[in-house]
Amino acid sequence: MSQPSARLAAAGLSAPTVLWLVAGLLMLQPLSTDLYLPALPGIAAYFAADVATVQWTLTIFIAVFGLWQLAAGPLADRFGRLSVIYGGATAYLAGSVVCMRAPGIGVLIAGRALQAAGACSCLVAARAIVRDLYAPAEGAPADQRQHEPATWPARWHRCRTRPARRTRQWAC
Repeated sequence: MSQPSARLAAAGLSAPTVLWLVAGLLMLQPLSTDLYLPALPGIAAYFAADVATVQWTLTIFIAVFGLWQLAAGPLADRFGRLSVIYGGATAYLAGSVVCMRAPGIGVLIAGRALQAAGACSCLVAARAIVRDLYAPAEGAPADQRQHEPATWPARWHRCRTRPARRTRQWAC
């Protein structure tokens, strides 16, 4: 049994399980920003706020996401990866509920900050799991594979819209 296989077996995980778990956790941040951007004008209209005020929801998200990494890493080392993932997922869900129920733009901004802390916690813990289970030389390809499921829809669309350039199934 190779070293990564032994670590995965000791953790009670298979390689596909780790791939899908980590990919799902890593998708929280792009989903929270990329799907959110087209809604900014609608949010401004709903809260009767100017666009610059609504853009603070994205600014706060990015700032909290960046700064919370300084806390999430040591928390994952101290309390364990799974605890940080549970806490992060709970914070992300709570932030989503706050955003959904927000009566004003200020509450929406606070909800987005909570979402950012939750998404960041999940991302940091997911990367730490890869670092724990794989050696550095094996972790880079594993980390690269984590992002693959998130890119499949874009690759499929690109291949469908440019069939003349298709040389392999996913390489367009």
